[in-house]
Amino acid sequence: MTASALGFVSRNPGASLSEVAEHVGLTLPSMSKLNDGLVARKLVTRVTATADRRRLVLAVSPRGRAVLEARRAAARARLAERVASLPPAHRAVVIGAMRALRPIFAPPSIAGVPGMG
Repeated sequence: MTASALGFVSRNPGASLSEVAEHVGLTLPSMSKLNDGLVARKLVTRVTATADRRRLVLAVSPRGRAVLEARRAAARARLAERVASLPPAHRAVVIGAMRALRPIFAPPSIAGVPGMG
């Protein structure tokens, strides 16, 4: 749950607590409690919106970005390890499928790079 909330805020800087709660599937009080923990651990910052003082906006802190990147790197390493254990013919199928799916999932800046898309 924490990683999902942190990832959402990372992709949506300035997101409101309600937006994160909806994405994660929590009630607003539960999301508020989860967010309090993220703020206490210095993974997320929250400030009052300049346009609407009743609205809090969230952003991932530098420490939160480091945690996210470490988790992403660990996930990539686990995936690479598992794919490496496949027979070469199966690896080729996986690589072909990943190339076909990249334009759907990758940001446009990566999808259009030769050799990456």
